[in-house]
Amino acid sequence: RARKVVFPSVPFVPPRRASGGSPSSTLTPNSTAIMFRVALALLAVGAAHGFAPSRSKTRRGPTRATMAADETTLDGRPITSELQPVQNFVLVKTREAIQQTEGGIIMPDKAKERPNDGLALSVGPGRYHPETGVLMPTVTKAGDHVMYGKYMGTNIKYNDEDHVLVREDEVLLRYTSDIVKKDTVEPIGDKVLVEITKEEKVSSTGIVLSANAQSKSRVCEGSVLMCGPGRMSSEGKHIQMQVAPGDTIKFREYGGEEVNIEGTEYVVVRANDILAKW
Repeated sequence: RARKVVFPSVPFVPPRRASGGSPSSTLTPNSTAIMFRVALALLAVGAAHGFAPSRSKTRRGPTRATMAADETTLDGRPITSELQPVQNFVLVKTREAIQQTEGGIIMPDKAKERPNDGLALSVGPGRYHPETGVLMPTVTKAGDHVMYGKYMGTNIKYNDEDHVLVREDEVLLRYTSDIVKKDTVEPIGDKVLVEITKEEKVSSTGIVLSANAQSKSRVCEGSVLMCGPGRMSSEGKHIQMQVAPGDTIKFREYGGEEVNIEGTEYVVVRANDILAKW
């Protein structure tokens, strides 16, 4: 609220005239007092209205305390817009690691198995073939649940949550349910879902030996359960797969990626790693 300033009343005294009849150029004591009091009154008015000399403000960078709740961050730093993958990259929000076992034992962070599946939040438009320049669009869509190879992709902290940027070539399966189920999974590209052949032999003493006990080498054959649409050609069309569901195949020893679906171990194999079929 502004203060009411009262100017003091000073009697007017006419200036002295010089001998020539014109007013004197010198100030009288009375006029000096008037000017001094006017100056004081102006200062009082300025103080009443809050006038003050401006101070320079030092610009500081954003801190965690000043960040807005809806601000987009990448690895703890604010970014100007939402993260959008390019080429055939897929932004996946990873599933949380299992906190405890079925028996109720709490697992420490180092003992937790790194999840290799999650929800695809956004995808790139695809990549261009280096020779023909044809766009090979991304098959994975935002909203798909995907499973990718272990230790694949680049881990990031997006909005303070664990995410991974992975190429679609590294995506093994996609599925529509919240958890991986056999009847909802679909292989991506030229990948094949294989059920491993389990053979049992009897030793000389009559003990039944499993396939894993017979040899340290990995079992590299099994039955094809489902196939992907095929690899994309330079013209942007799918190349027909040479195997079909129901075929038994032999593949390279380290050519497949093990996956767990509803408690059962399967292998996802690329078409290039399949050696023979029958």
